[in-house]
Order: sequence, then C-alpha cells, then structure tokens
Amino acid sequence: MVPGRFTHCGTQMNLFSALALHSPHAHLVLKGELDAFSAIRLQDRLDEAVSSGCFSFDVDLDAVSFVDAGGLSLLVRLRNSVMPHGGAVSVVAASGRFRKVARIAGLGHAFDLHLLPDDSAAPRLESVG
Repeated sequence: MVPGRFTHCGTQMNLFSALALHSPHAHLVLKGELDAFSAIRLQDRLDEAVSSGCFSFDVDLDAVSFVDAGGLSLLVRLRNSVMPHGGAVSVVAASGRFRKVARIAGLGHAFDLHLLPDDSAAPRLESVG
C-alpha cells in the first residue's frame, strides 16, 4: 500500500488514501474529505496505476466523510479510463454520506451502490449514560 496525505497551498487536506497495486487489480481506500483539491492530487496516482496495467479497481469509501462534484468526477474519470480495457471500478464499501451524494448526482448505479448492504442494517453502538 502506498499511503498519501495531500497538501494544498500549505494546508493539509483531510484525505488519507492507500493504493495497493496487484496488476491487473488495484485496491483503493479513501478516508476523510474527497473534494476537488484532493481529487487533483489523487488523479496522478490513479493514472499511473492504469498505465501500469491495473484495470479492475475495488474502492473502499466507507470512511469518506465529505464528497463534492470534484471527488465524484475523479471516480467517474477512473471508471471511464478502465472500461475500454474491460475493467471496472467497484465500490466495495461506502459511507452514508457518499451514497447520498452519489445517488443525488445520479451515479448510484454507475458505482453499483445498490449491490452494497444497506447501511441502516448495520449494528449501531449506543452510548450508555
């Protein structure tokens, strides 16, 4: 895994990424805020992975706390770059926030979010006062 934390204009972005490459497969884990600025930094790493022959991406977005159009665009570009090679981008886990934004943008089916377990079925921890 190659972890990455991004900076922009001297401030640290709140996105952690880990990318494991096992050509033709790759596993990407994102935690934190997937916004336009962090997407720009991550794009080069994903382009390099595709150039090295990784066309099947499993993406774990379970710990994504924020996503904007730039973050969604990053994933759409990745999907579009691997599809001509018979590849796919499979979201294997997604936070409720990511699911909501992707569905509002009309991308729920593009990322197969309907195949993920319903996060309302997950057990919830309650604090005991």
